[in-house]
Amino acid sequence: MVVLVACAAAAPARAEMPQNTSAPAIGGRVAVGDVLLGHNGTWLYADGSSCRWECTFSFRWERCASGACRTVSWNRGYRPRLADLGRELRLAVTATKYDCGEWNYAAGTQECAWVTRRAYAPPVVVRTRGRVAAAAVAWPARLKVERAAVRRGVLRATVADTLGRLVVGARVTVSARGRAVRARSRADGSVVVRVPANGPRVVVARAGTKAARVRIR
Repeated sequence: MVVLVACAAAAPARAEMPQNTSAPAIGGRVAVGDVLLGHNGTWLYADGSSCRWECTFSFRWERCASGACRTVSWNRGYRPRLADLGRELRLAVTATKYDCGEWNYAAGTQECAWVTRRAYAPPVVVRTRGRVAAAAVAWPARLKVERAAVRRGVLRATVADTLGRLVVGARVTVSARGRAVRARSRADGSVVVRVPANGPRVVVARAGTKAARVRIR
């Protein structure tokens, strides 16, 4: 007896993409000038196995304010800037995978495609500026003096670096009318020192081999 088996030509199965089962995360201290690092989260297939070498992950950092977001970086790590102070940062992680479905014997083809899925890390708000010891200021950061002003014989200024961090313990010299007054920046980067009441003043801040100079009247 001959048994005939009918084979139905099934449509090719589409490529499978794992689901994000544990949200991406942002690691590091959330402060201007400090480095934040994006983490992939967990991506699993329906059978519970994880997406390993076959998946690649890309990152996109967004700065959000008043309901609008704009991309600020495509790197895994991001260093918040002064423009981020008081703003929300959001991280999108996109998983990408090239996969093929089952072979379609009837058509003699196999469907292959790039498949992607995106997930977001919980957003963070940049509320403060990072701090750095004067001896630790190094390239690519440079030194700068912010908001230097004299009122009623008292000079107030802030010593920072070009990454936006406040510099602690910088040596500050204020020269005016042939006199020099010296001080060190405080834990918040501030300098408060009494100077001669009249004439131009030159403020020089030093941190290791770095120096910044500003002239005020």
